[in-house]
Amino acid sequence: MHTGFGVPPLYVAIDDAGWKRPAAIERKSPARLKTSDNGADYVIITHRNFCAAAERLAAWRAEDDRFGTPLVTRVADVEDIYDEFSGGLLDPMAIRSFVNYAVDNWDPAPVFILLMGDGSYDYKNNLGLSDANWIPAFQDGASMYDEWYVRIEGGDELPDLAIGRLPVGSTKEAEAVVDKLISYDRNPEIGLWQARALLVADDIVNPATHQDESFFVRDAEQMASDFLPQDLAVSKLYFGRFPLQGRTKPSAREAFVRRFNEGALILTYIGHGNPETLTHEQIFVLTRDIDGIDNGGRLPLVYTAASQVGVFDDPSRQSIPEVFVNKPDGGAIGFISATRVGIHHSNMILAKEFHEIMYNSDDDRVAVGLALMAAKQRVTLSPGDRTNVQRYSLLGDPAQILNRPLLSVQIEAPDSLQARQEVRFAGRVQDASGDAITDFSGQALVQAFDSSVRSVVEGNPWEQPGVPIFRSLARVEGGVFAGVFRVPRDISYRESEGSMSAYVWNEGTQTAFGSVRGIAIGGVEQGLTPGNNGPTVALAFDGAAGGGAFRDGDFVSSRPRLTALIEDEDGINITGAIGHEIELQIDGELFKVTDSYTSQNGGYKTGLLDYEIAELDPGSHQLRLKVWDNLNNSSQVEATIRVAEASVPSLTSVIFHPNPMQDQGHFTYTLATPAHAVSIKVFTLSGRLVDELKGGELPGYNQVSWEPPSALANGTYLYHIQATTEDGFGFEATSAVQVVR
Repeated sequence: MHTGFGVPPLYVAIDDAGWKRPAAIERKSPARLKTSDNGADYVIITHRNFCAAAERLAAWRAEDDRFGTPLVTRVADVEDIYDEFSGGLLDPMAIRSFVNYAVDNWDPAPVFILLMGDGSYDYKNNLGLSDANWIPAFQDGASMYDEWYVRIEGGDELPDLAIGRLPVGSTKEAEAVVDKLISYDRNPEIGLWQARALLVADDIVNPATHQDESFFVRDAEQMASDFLPQDLAVSKLYFGRFPLQGRTKPSAREAFVRRFNEGALILTYIGHGNPETLTHEQIFVLTRDIDGIDNGGRLPLVYTAASQVGVFDDPSRQSIPEVFVNKPDGGAIGFISATRVGIHHSNMILAKEFHEIMYNSDDDRVAVGLALMAAKQRVTLSPGDRTNVQRYSLLGDPAQILNRPLLSVQIEAPDSLQARQEVRFAGRVQDASGDAITDFSGQALVQAFDSSVRSVVEGNPWEQPGVPIFRSLARVEGGVFAGVFRVPRDISYRESEGSMSAYVWNEGTQTAFGSVRGIAIGGVEQGLTPGNNGPTVALAFDGAAGGGAFRDGDFVSSRPRLTALIEDEDGINITGAIGHEIELQIDGELFKVTDSYTSQNGGYKTGLLDYEIAELDPGSHQLRLKVWDNLNNSSQVEATIRVAEASVPSLTSVIFHPNPMQDQGHFTYTLATPAHAVSIKVFTLSGRLVDELKGGELPGYNQVSWEPPSALANGTYLYHIQATTEDGFGFEATSAVQVVR
């Protein structure tokens, strides 16, 4: 073995036992990646373990024509790429060479590259922690980034294609993530979240440096005014508004998890972070808080302008983006974050450019990966800033298009409002060209908001969004809707930036959103004779057992849903003004539930409070609900609810009314727990069956109407009620009814 010029050669001698032998010999057919008859816009590079899931996703992208001609797709096994471009050896350059070859020779040439498989910096598994380096993460000194795989033109440090990664580590994860992606497109969860942008900002305190970091709030405010989509409802969550308790902010953590679960189309975070934690005050800690993430299909695209949140190549731990993207029953549809340490200045340069391209370009259906690619290409940066920007990677599908409402809503409303005024509004659904859609039938959630308020958080000015003053469901027929509301007394009287919005949907997947801004709100309408009576409140639980009736002391489930019918001639106050909130008290613990109230039928006099109560222990519980109307008259109701022991189901209060009966009556009974099935049988005294009915199955009071068969003779009859639970346990009761005609 020659070691260099002027150095004597070295020789190594070994016997037959010293030769390594292959562990296995496998026959493989060439994948023919190096042929010009290939072509694909969208290429998934994956490991053979995930090929079945990759093929399903590729098939969906090749079928999806919602926004034009579907993509031409191809799945490539990374082992085949190694075989044809690196002699069978694991080598990141083989992947880049394949991409380069495909761009130069395939027709169509790739535009989107999706890496399906997690990666690790520990290529040789020296730590013994790497399950497998499914798709290697490219390492460049202190940096790691996927965009290197698509730097194929010009010899520069810019990505030339849209690239993303699904960081799956098992077949089960791969199948679940593909299910989530396809469901997001094909069967989106309908809701106001599709028209909401959530902007989150860190506070100004850095306990490590003790420096003032007001730039987080300042940049968030600029993001809201200049870069977030103006056709969406922007919701702000600034952690500087929450009190510090010791070293943490528990109320900020609760607010973040709650807002996340409510859902948003996009979530943009500006602040500090690491792979497992957001903010120094631990607003979100992955291991502590992930079980609280319960957003179902309300999946945001998350963008974190923060350092090293997206370190996905560490085999010793999972990062927040990995867990959120891989989470099968919630989390995020995609996650853009820095894979190594970053600097706030360059973090924001890229963030602003990405948001401008993604949400404010002429095309409002930009694929996420294309927006990130274009943002990196367009920004002008110093070498140091370029190093930081290249570390931002997308965990998600680069061809993903977000679930923004496809249609718009034009709202007609007065341009100025006064307290106590009754206001009429109307709206219509229209397409992208502004033409009315006259065959649209569905529902509209209409909201009116008080004027936004210039306020201060930790010494920094910010625009505090106006509080809701009206919220109602309205029926949409022929593409139009209309309604009326009363402006509450509790407005800010700022007379500047009030607004209205409407989110519209039908039984399919069509949705629309629109808003009107610049409504002046101030002054008081004269001539209204104010009432002195508070709202009337009728309680019901769990979908209104027994047709809506609730009696004090009834049984409810251990997680009851309160559905209170609330009525008032002047409407219900939903501003959340201090002292005028809708408050629910359970065993002395107070819950503010104003956001759970919605008026009905486009009006303001009748509405429903729909609120799921947290798990209750068996036994009796005292409940109190206090409500205010728009003229600040209040009322409250109190009730006792009971939760049965889970192991002791019971059937009580079995009564027929009236008894004796003539032509019609009711079987009534109380269930301590939900039943799987309830049957009611009526017999003669000799035991002959004369009628059979299906009973109500909900916990609490149940009422079932009965009309005796016309041929049934007068006399006494036995009735038998039997209820069974999901596990087959049965409980029953027998009594008698007299028929006298």
